[in-house]
This record gives sequence, C-alpha cells and structure tokens, in this order.
Amino acid sequence: MKPGWNEHVLLALATIAWADGELAPEERAGILRAAADAGFTGDELGDLEQAIEQPRDLDELHLHRLTAIDRTFLFGTGIWLARLDGVEDPSERDALVQLAERLMLAPRVQAGVMRAVDEVAQRGGDANDFDLVALRNTIERHAAAGWPGG
Repeated sequence: MKPGWNEHVLLALATIAWADGELAPEERAGILRAAADAGFTGDELGDLEQAIEQPRDLDELHLHRLTAIDRTFLFGTGIWLARLDGVEDPSERDALVQLAERLMLAPRVQAGVMRAVDEVAQRGGDANDFDLVALRNTIERHAAAGWPGG
C-alpha cells in the first residue's frame, strides 16, 4: 500500500522535525523512509533529501489540498516523527498544534489520531521501525468508526 502523500506532506513532516532548530539524523532518516514507503524513488528521494535540509514554514505548503484521511495521517506521522529522536521538545509540540490547526482537525480527531499512534507503537519494535502502513490502516479504522473514545 502506498499512502497518498505528495511532497507537501513530507515537507510538513520536515517542518515539525525542524521545530526544535535542528533536523536530527533519526528524523531525516524517518522522513526519507516515509517517502520510500510512499513510493518515492531515485531522483525524487534525492530532491526531497535536499529540500528537507532547510526549515520551512507551514504557510508555504498546500495542505488544504489533502483528503481528510491524508490530513489525519499527516498529523499522526508528525506525532511519530516528533517522538522519533526520543526527546519531547516543546517547540515540536507547538509545531504539532499549528499543524493540527492548519489541517483543521477537531480536538476529538486529534485525540483519536494520538490514540492510533499509541496503538501502533504498543505493537513493539523501536521508533525507527514504526509501521506507517499500520498507522494509516488504524487511522482509517478509527475514522470510519467516528473516532471512538474521543
């Protein structure tokens, strides 16, 4: 399964990663792995790798063009990425709040996405091996059920 990502989704992830002032090696690798999982190859990966080397503002990205599931998936992937380096940085939390606002995610949906991330994380493995396909499937299931527990 290839998630319906475009370059703006991946650049949004980089924006979250850069929120603390640096792009940690784990975050860089996580974004590139997410891109590969989404079907990016060769030159596309190279171009993306160059593009994420500089911080961006969320206003530069066309997030309004994403589907509802892609928006929630982006938010969930952002949560995963913010946790990837093992440091909960307040600036990354602020970036996630801004991202949720830009994506127009209701608090109930945000809470549901956080539960989905936790559910997938509890399945084992370390953060670097986080199953992004399982995250997307879990988010789709929770969304179809009306975000239970929210």
